[in-house]
Amino acid sequence: MHSLVDNTNIDTQAYQPAILYLNGIYWGIYNIREKFNKNYLFRHHGVKEIDALEQNTKLIEGSDKNYKELVEFIKHNDLNNEENWKRIEKQVDIDNFIDYYCSQIYFANTDWPGNNIKYWKSKNGKWRWFLHDTDLGFAFAPIWGHPGGLNHNTLRFALNDSTTTNHNQPWSTLFFRKFLENKKFKQNFISKFYEHLNVTFQSVRVTNTIDSLADIIAPEIPGHINRWKNEADYLYQNIEEWKEELEVLRDFSKKRTEIVRSHLQKEFIEAL
Repeated sequence: MHSLVDNTNIDTQAYQPAILYLNGIYWGIYNIREKFNKNYLFRHHGVKEIDALEQNTKLIEGSDKNYKELVEFIKHNDLNNEENWKRIEKQVDIDNFIDYYCSQIYFANTDWPGNNIKYWKSKNGKWRWFLHDTDLGFAFAPIWGHPGGLNHNTLRFALNDSTTTNHNQPWSTLFFRKFLENKKFKQNFISKFYEHLNVTFQSVRVTNTIDSLADIIAPEIPGHINRWKNEADYLYQNIEEWKEELEVLRDFSKKRTEIVRSHLQKEFIEAL
């Protein structure tokens, strides 16, 4: 999922699979990932002083004052008012926000937006969102008892103004709901989402990305399964099970685009 949106305005984590041995003993495939922290932001954005939060305004670094003030402003003001919206544009990286929401909704990630969210800004910059922990996307969520899957209306899930699960409580959907009050934002969001469906999440491109990543680790999968199959009940027990799971991903890539398109049309029919 990070690979698919690496060319967008989202902060993503680089990835490199590796084979691990400890004292000569084989431990299988491990995935080396970039870590979202101050070093990441300095490498990618050249900033040193930051404010960073996660979840519902839980402070990671710097100060939470500006973000909490922004939340209160969004709660209590009409964002279709031009002056109010200009204030939002000065404080929020709207391009990042739109790319981020389009991606999470396409992924059908229902371990979000009330969980697995991290956001940051430089001292004089705008708030941006990391793409953080999308493990339950791409039809994996139902396996863990979450709503989700190929047909899930994640757009509606991300717009709920009352709690349907712990993962879309009203605080977590506030920005998206209120931003859509603004006609300019709504048109930009719809237009950009269609662009992503036609290009970023175009079925052949997504399937090719899945296959290219699978091809890298395929030679090592038998050894990895053999190492762990008796120690982790949820892991594949044979190569055929791994291939079946790849087909779940491919099926998602072939069908999800049109499903999301129908959700957009249903939600925003008056704006199209």
